Amino acid sequence: MCAIFGLVCLKGSKISKTNVEGIISDLFTKSEAHGSDASGLAITSNAKIKVLKDKIPSTTFVKRAEYRSFIDEALNFSNNSIDRTLSIIGHCRFKTKGTFNNNDNNHPIVTDDTVGVHNGVIRNDDELFGRYAKGPNLRGSCLGIIRKARVDSEIIFRLFDYFININNSNNGRKYRASLLSTANVLTGSYACVAVHKRLPHVTWVFRNHNPASIRYYTDAGIIIISTNNRYIDYAAACRKLGDYRPISLGQDEAVAINAIDDTFMRFPIKQAYTRT
Repeated sequence: MCAIFGLVCLKGSKISKTNVEGIISDLFTKSEAHGSDASGLAITSNAKIKVLKDKIPSTTFVKRAEYRSFIDEALNFSNNSIDRTLSIIGHCRFKTKGTFNNNDNNHPIVTDDTVGVHNGVIRNDDELFGRYAKGPNLRGSCLGIIRKARVDSEIIFRLFDYFININNSNNGRKYRASLLSTANVLTGSYACVAVHKRLPHVTWVFRNHNPASIRYYTDAGIIIISTNNRYIDYAAACRKLGDYRPISLGQDEAVAINAIDDTFMRFPIKQAYTRT
């Protein structure tokens, strides 16, 4: 099983750059137990998403000069504290489908508009890529999805893009509706964290059977996400983050974390069907 993690700095957070770096390093190190085939990180700041990933264990990944440069460039701090919203998502991969020698198979997965990480196995990705492909299946529509890699996880974020693009509404509800549409065609297991390029201040966390813990550290003004809550405990204790408030995320649910408004919205992502 892979491991996912994330950190969201809310508006006005005064956590230090040193503590952000330490938390990410701690989460990476602990998460390696779930997968050492590849490691990756995506950082969203100033409405831009930057990604670094490679086919190496996380304990090696965080020691590389390329990682150090990536962190220093992406975490543009003022007076060693955050002066804007920021989100970070990471992944430690245990390979299932798609060789780690092709970096497109490694996480974070990058599609046209979404960057995301996934823990789990999607069993019907091949069928869904065929069903929603551009061309005759969509009656010649310019909309549709094109597969870039072989990893099953790609279908989650391609479909999220697709359902957003065919939704003509101009409000945030279409993102929630798109997650519901995506979840209702997937077969398999998943826990995911994602950011969409057109709504970069919102971090989406959603799951069905696989675990994901979310904790809000009120004094620090940050939210930490992890496959295992013990990894959060470790990172928080090392940085003396203080008290936290858990953010509930049940099976077949999603949480939208809005870093600008400091709001968290939980909603179901499985359509309930009533027998008639």
